[in-house]
Amino acid sequence: LLLMVPLARANNHAGMGDFYLGSDGRIVGRRKPGRVAPFAYTGIQILHPRLIADWPEGPFSTNLFWDRAITAGRAYGQVHQGLWFDVGTPAAIPKTEAMLADG
Repeated sequence: LLLMVPLARANNHAGMGDFYLGSDGRIVGRRKPGRVAPFAYTGIQILHPRLIADWPEGPFSTNLFWDRAITAGRAYGQVHQGLWFDVGTPAAIPKTEAMLADG
């Protein structure tokens, strides 16, 4: 389960979105190069231990797990409807603080 935010409401997010969701919340695809996807991944996830039982040694991308779940039709996204800010860069922090101070 991945927490998503609608791209249009992803404050300070510079990306073009990450995923497409079906009407049942199932993740039906990833953004293709040069395209825009309607939902951005927030960085919050819940994974079943079975899905991560055989992770590779050394550094790796969690895309490995997501791709497995998407292919099996078992990956879902929960859409966050509240306020959300991407603070993944130092420059985003004062921008976020200013937006919050403005109310």
